[in-house]
Amino acid sequence: MVCLLLLAGSAALARPFDRSPRTLDSLQARLRQPGLPDSQRVDVLGLLCWYHWQSDLKASRRYGEQGLALALRARYLKGELTCLRYLSAAALVDQDLVQAQRLAQQLLRRTDAAPPRLAAFQVHALKALGDILSEQEQYEQAARYYRQGKEVMRTLRPVPPNMEATAYADLMTVYSNRLTAYEKTLRAPDSLVRPTTGYARQALRLARRDGAPLIEASALMVLGLAAQYRQQLDSASALMRQALARYREAGSPYYESYVLRVLARNLLRGHQYVEAARLARQAQALAHQIPDVPGEALNLDALAEALAALGDKDGAYRAAVRARQLNDSATALANQAALAQLQVKFDTERKEHQIKALTQRQRLQQAEAIRQRQRLWLLGAGALLLAVGLTVMATLALRLRRSRIELARQNEALAQARATQDRLYAVIGHDLRAPLTGFMGLTDVLRLHQQRPDLPAPDSRQLLGLLGDVGEQAARVTRLLDNLLHWAAAQTGELRPRPEPVSVPELLREVSVLYEPAAQARGIVLEVEGGLSEIAPVRADRNMTLTMLRNLISNALHAAPAQSTITLGAHQPAPGSVALFVRDQGPGLPLAGAERKKTAGRRGGTGLGLPLVHHLAMLQGASFALEPNVGEPGLTATVTLPVEQLVALSS
Repeated sequence: MVCLLLLAGSAALARPFDRSPRTLDSLQARLRQPGLPDSQRVDVLGLLCWYHWQSDLKASRRYGEQGLALALRARYLKGELTCLRYLSAAALVDQDLVQAQRLAQQLLRRTDAAPPRLAAFQVHALKALGDILSEQEQYEQAARYYRQGKEVMRTLRPVPPNMEATAYADLMTVYSNRLTAYEKTLRAPDSLVRPTTGYARQALRLARRDGAPLIEASALMVLGLAAQYRQQLDSASALMRQALARYREAGSPYYESYVLRVLARNLLRGHQYVEAARLARQAQALAHQIPDVPGEALNLDALAEALAALGDKDGAYRAAVRARQLNDSATALANQAALAQLQVKFDTERKEHQIKALTQRQRLQQAEAIRQRQRLWLLGAGALLLAVGLTVMATLALRLRRSRIELARQNEALAQARATQDRLYAVIGHDLRAPLTGFMGLTDVLRLHQQRPDLPAPDSRQLLGLLGDVGEQAARVTRLLDNLLHWAAAQTGELRPRPEPVSVPELLREVSVLYEPAAQARGIVLEVEGGLSEIAPVRADRNMTLTMLRNLISNALHAAPAQSTITLGAHQPAPGSVALFVRDQGPGLPLAGAERKKTAGRRGGTGLGLPLVHHLAMLQGASFALEPNVGEPGLTATVTLPVEQLVALSS
């Protein structure tokens, strides 16, 4: 789905620009002039990239790539940054998120060495990274990039046109995208609708002041969506039609298609089915012409809903079938995996840069320590003749001690950074390659049966087996990326618990339902002990606790033999705490914690599961233990959390 990010985020490029055919002819004629300097040719190619980015994405990216290549050959930094900026925006509109993220990261790296007069490009790079993360619904990380961009923007004198309006549009976008979680019921909390409306009104005022039609249209669209959530359907339709008119004036077919689709769905809620079907057809035709495959699929869904309401069942069925064909879940999974891998690579590069900086600082401090030591010896010899030398020597000794302490601290930081880097390389290189190789092998088998009609068709049991293998490989990749991202966040100190009252029975039922299919596939019984209704709620971070239980159950599934039982349960070992446990019947281990950790690694895990559980428990003030079962084989993993009522009384 082209989310509201593209309505407000990409409008950061919005500025007065004449997109008439006369302007295009003038630019192309200038590009053909003989003897045109390389820098001016790069500027013209950048303007052509900007000219086409809303109407012809292929032409936009072609001109941008030509300008970027010429700027690199001519060492024209401003032209290089301009082409990177426009190419990243075009890739984002084209839903090529991997390329958009790669270009935005390259732009950010190049701005590190740029002079202050080009600092505005750093704001654009940070904003582009925030837009891409917002498109992936990673709103917290997107907001972090937006805040960094605002800090840089405060240093600009003067602030470029539209940049202040874009800052409010970014905040508006973050809040409005969070509203999509309530799209089915259209009843969002007022604490979320109110700031969305406030930021949208600020963006609308600044856009009208600066003459930014795309930001103005985006703000009108967000105000229309907010009116929907307040059940003001007529007001929402009026605001959306204003936004549609602005997008048509600006020549923005992507956004025009999106507004037509949302307006059609709003009319469906008002039972205006004929008008809704007409607008959905217009939106689908625009998306097909651009082309915009995700948008086309969503438009077909809206059209199918409208035709079904009008009684045209055949037309609704055809539209729904076409929409499902366009939504290829395997392509979306591969795209998400590539984006996650690219993000890890980018974070690794930044860590390498930090390591180089720490190494250089260490060398400077070592040289300074040597110089201080030499001065200390010279002044120590002179202290026999001059009493004042004693004072100087004491001062230098104090400086030397501080230098050694600082040097030791830097060495420790350098060692930790290198260890984290080596761990990330090992996990990515070994564990991510294996499931992806298996995934590709399974797809090759399916493709072979499709391309070779002479081969005997597999029966339903074989197909179910292949589908089960595909699902298991995808689940392994998901668990690996989940643990890897949690581990990276924990190592950088960005993971913060958000404690809340959590029901123990609901928590255990939720995680058991998640792993029930995997347990059945291995012939293992996954059961939840009864009598949990008397267990008091715990004070914990729900997502962290679910992550711990998922890792413990996954570890138990790897260790437990077929026809055995894995038991989930809870008890209160003391009045102020609740112990959640996962008990399996796997083989006994002489050293429970260390051996189970090694066993998990040998059976295909990343080796991060149990350390991650231990770290998440420490973050929540809880405890984690692994103990052998009494009188039977297997282990019991226990996470002990504080009781909610006791925390409330003490606070």
